[in-house]
Amino acid sequence: MSFFNLKSPFAKTWLTFFFASIPAVFGSVWATIRTTSLMSNVTVAEWAILSVSLTVVGCISQLGLKPGYMQEVTDVGKNNRLSALATATFTLVISGFFGGATLGLIFYILYLFSFWENISAVFLLPLHCILTNAIMMFHTDLRILGKASLLARLSIIQVPVFIFVLELSLLNKLDPLVSFFIAGCSSNFLLLVFLILKSGIHRNNKLNINFIKRSISMGLPVMGSLLSRYSCDMIVVATFRWAVDSQLAGSFGIATRLCEPLMAVYIGSFQMAWGAHIYTWIKKSPSGNLVHIYSRRSWMLFVIGIPVGLITAFLIWTVSFSEGNFDSIVLFIIMLISRILAFGMASSMSYGQTMKRSYKEGFKINIFELLLTLVLVPFTAVYYGASATLFLCALLPWISVFRIRSYSKKVHFEETQL
Repeated sequence: MSFFNLKSPFAKTWLTFFFASIPAVFGSVWATIRTTSLMSNVTVAEWAILSVSLTVVGCISQLGLKPGYMQEVTDVGKNNRLSALATATFTLVISGFFGGATLGLIFYILYLFSFWENISAVFLLPLHCILTNAIMMFHTDLRILGKASLLARLSIIQVPVFIFVLELSLLNKLDPLVSFFIAGCSSNFLLLVFLILKSGIHRNNKLNINFIKRSISMGLPVMGSLLSRYSCDMIVVATFRWAVDSQLAGSFGIATRLCEPLMAVYIGSFQMAWGAHIYTWIKKSPSGNLVHIYSRRSWMLFVIGIPVGLITAFLIWTVSFSEGNFDSIVLFIIMLISRILAFGMASSMSYGQTMKRSYKEGFKINIFELLLTLVLVPFTAVYYGASATLFLCALLPWISVFRIRSYSKKVHFEETQL
């Protein structure tokens, strides 16, 4: 079975998730084209901060349940999964509310001290986090059940709802950033109602507290690793919001919007396909030979991702900012592409942790990257300027990628000696 053969199960899954992501990205691109020109440079930068902040809070509030749930379904079977799904969803709705409310309070305090400009969208954060957390669990359920095609169809249905609500909000002169969040919450709410009915958990009257305990125990290091990565991104966006002038902050914010399709379509689909197949590969080859080979071949993700990211960003730029100079923003885009690709590559390089069923090593590696980012990035921005900061931000995540790959190779070597 070839990793890149279009007829292989992995390639089919990747392509399914790829096409499933396109409609959602189309909605994001539409929002970028329709709203960015209506915002100030500072608001565009704050949009980037909100995106990363929501990712960080989402990671915390999701409690690491995703890998635990996938392992649960693998162990007990799909017919016995509903109590775990209902318990996880109920738990994450509560944690999502508190996460979004806490984040909203933080930005409100920043607003009171004049460190934040766009306050209107902040009040929608709790609802956004509730819906995102709940939908994440149902998406995880569909992934482990192998229903990627259903995800694709649902993504297609969401787009016209998102665009309709966005245009209606803009027509009624609502704040552009508020309009974006209202549109996203509206489409997610309709999707959530469908997923609840489709899954059948509304007929389930049992909760599985033991599942929560096991999953959190397994998922905490995963959550810690992801939180460290997202916190690194938070430091980067905060640096470009507050440590440089408003023009550079605006350029960074625009570049973030232009690079979002690369993350959502190219990297997101790869990570979902990888997560859907890695357990099967390890089961077929307990020594890790199969997953080791596929990990090595995944470097093609990097080779192809660079031109894909640049071309995608340029095409969106020509539609949204045709009067601007693309050269003025290209360094920001290259930096973001580097960080996005490193994030994707870390998934395929960390197979050793999955083999061990322990994610502590990845957690330690990502904590080290977080400390480096926290110390070096703001310092570089203040004393050495934007160019040096861009180079540093592009480089730092690759240190973690190579370290986690080294650990996985060590695990693979140890297993082959047994």
